[in-house]
Parts: sequence; structure tokens; C-alpha cells
Amino acid sequence: MGKGGGGGLAFLNKKSWHTGGFKQIEEVWKREAQAENEKKKIEELTKQIDEERKQEEMMGVASSAGIVQRTERLEFMYRGVMATKQPEVVQTGDDTMNQPFQMKEDDKKLKKMETKQAPGALFLDDTPKSMNEQWARLNNDPMLMIKQMEMERLKHVKNNPVKMAQIKKEVEELRAKKKAKKEAKRGQE
Repeated sequence: MGKGGGGGLAFLNKKSWHTGGFKQIEEVWKREAQAENEKKKIEELTKQIDEERKQEEMMGVASSAGIVQRTERLEFMYRGVMATKQPEVVQTGDDTMNQPFQMKEDDKKLKKMETKQAPGALFLDDTPKSMNEQWARLNNDPMLMIKQMEMERLKHVKNNPVKMAQIKKEVEELRAKKKAKKEAKRGQE
């Protein structure tokens, strides 16, 4: 054996097609790392699916016991990126839709994830496809369309002074009827 090591076939390491070259070793390493990342993603997704399944089972048991009232709706459409309202917001009616944008803690976490520094950042899909899909979901959301039409009608009514005067008159008449009904009821007692 001579200097340089590797035996009599060491000269083959310089060939582009040889498996002992640095480029091939690097490529194998990258693919193994990518496969490991994919495996972690799959494990995380299976955990998430199991948790969702358990939560659905708990909700089913709770609704069958009468503890929680279950409503059938398109919850899957509003999960993930599209989940804009939390359940406590829906219950309290505290809608932040008409308020100016303020960066929240979740947004700060999202920025950290975008730089791939946080756990779960590998799941963040920042491809244009997902952005287009998000835009399409938002613009094709039937609830959003209904709310926009409702806001437009309300704006149209509020800007019409004749209609507003008519509504005020009707409200005053209803109040007068209720008051007269209460007084008549008190007079009978």
C-alpha cells in the first residue's frame, strides 16, 4: 500500500458516480436528515389526530350525558390557520373584528416559528400554495359573506334618515304598547 490510504481503489473516490465521494456522502446525510424530519412530522401529526379523536370522544360522551350541548357545524373549516375565534370569544360575544390590529403573543410565536427557531416550526408551510389556499378559504367562506352582506345592509339603513326615523317611530310605538299593557295589567290586580 502507498501513501494516501484507501487501498488500490482510492482513485475512484474522485469519480462523480462513486459512492465514497464527499458529494455522495453529503447527499446521503441530507436525505437521512430529511427522512428523520418527515418521520418526526408524521409522529407529531398522528399524536395530534389521536388527541383530536380523544377530544371528539369526550365531547360525544359529554353531549350524550347532557353536560354539554353539541352543535353540528363545519368546525373543520375553521380549525388551524382559519381559527380566528376562540370558544370563549364566541360565548362572550367579544368580537375583535372591527378593532385595529394589535400584535398578540400568538403572532410573536408565529414570527419565531417562521425563523425555524421554535418547536413545531418544521410544520409551518410557507409556500405560496398554502397562502393562496388560505386566501381562497377566507374569500369563499360563507359565514364571512353573510356577515359582509349584513354589515352592508346595516350601513345602508343607518345612512338613510327616512328609514331611521321610521324605525325610531316603530320602537316608540312598541314601548308605548308595552307600557300600556303593563299599566292595564296593574290596574286589573
